[in-house]
Amino acid sequence: TRFLNNNTYDQSHAEFDKVGAKFSVTSPGFLDDSMRATVGLDMMHEKSSQSLLYSKLAWVPNIVYNDVSPFAQLEYSPTSTVKILGGVRHERANIDVDSFTTLPRYGSRYVEGADLSFGKTLYNFGASWSPLESLNLFANYSQGFKVPDMGKAIRGISVNGAKLSEVSYFEPDIADNYEVGLRINKDKLALQASYFHTTVKPGTVISYSNDQWVANRYRSEIDGVELAATYQLTDKHQAGLSYSHSQGRYDLDGDSKVDTKLDGSNIAPDRLGLSWNASWSERLSSLVQANWYMKRSFDGNNVVNTYAPQDYHFSGYVLVDAAMGYSLPYGKLTFGVSNLLDKQYITYYSQSAIVGDDYYFSGQGRTATVGYRYDF
Repeated sequence: TRFLNNNTYDQSHAEFDKVGAKFSVTSPGFLDDSMRATVGLDMMHEKSSQSLLYSKLAWVPNIVYNDVSPFAQLEYSPTSTVKILGGVRHERANIDVDSFTTLPRYGSRYVEGADLSFGKTLYNFGASWSPLESLNLFANYSQGFKVPDMGKAIRGISVNGAKLSEVSYFEPDIADNYEVGLRINKDKLALQASYFHTTVKPGTVISYSNDQWVANRYRSEIDGVELAATYQLTDKHQAGLSYSHSQGRYDLDGDSKVDTKLDGSNIAPDRLGLSWNASWSERLSSLVQANWYMKRSFDGNNVVNTYAPQDYHFSGYVLVDAAMGYSLPYGKLTFGVSNLLDKQYITYYSQSAIVGDDYYFSGQGRTATVGYRYDF
């Protein structure tokens, strides 16, 4: 739901059409089967828009996104216990944004569209070592490429005649990602633990200020850990436990120190998960999982100025989901129920990204889905 003006509400409606393709070819082993090479191409075409259902006004104009990314990867195993990886990828993205007029709430400002192009060559390296049959140690470095959320960044522009081609924050985020970790597989127990660190300088931080989304370019850093364990209770039943924690900060005042917490628009909550997988027969399987999204506080710098900083925190909640799958002679039938216990809760996004009565939304109640999948 969205304000059309100060006295009228309207419901927004987003449309997305996506078409993509992935191609890759891997060579047979060479150099005594110690090396393999992979080359490939990823392609994506997406068309999106967002409008208001009652008034028929455009909130976000037509945006066409095209991405073509060739890549190459080399894998080398000098011994049976060591593996070294390295690769290169070139991202070429094009975004075509139509001209539009902002909503009356933002002053009905005319915004001139643009055809924007971005390109960047990215690299990745990694290595793993298995000193024991049950133990694997790994480390990776990779570069990531992400285009800012154009819809949020442009729909509240308040300058009449603004030209998107002249907006400085429409630059891709190039992230440096580092990860180290270990895997243990011993009898019925499997464990994995990893630590990751991501640096973006500068990166696009989306925040909410003066009743509109604002995109700014800041240096940002995110650190986190991920833990996962599974135990084979019997031949047909498996229990799982997982935990993820992340924290992010950015340089709000430009002093080269990341000292302000990222809010819920940019970082996920900590999560503790418990799962139970069962194979009742060759055809029938089930999954029950519970996820506890843990409470988190944020810095008052990001709060809409009509609300006090102490109101800006996430209180946490627990959700339970269940699913069943049945294999047919052709394909697989699935049935799932999300929020199995019909938990009443306020979403993480409402509590941590925007603080205000107009944006305080309940999460989805108990929802059943039926699906069919056929691989060919």
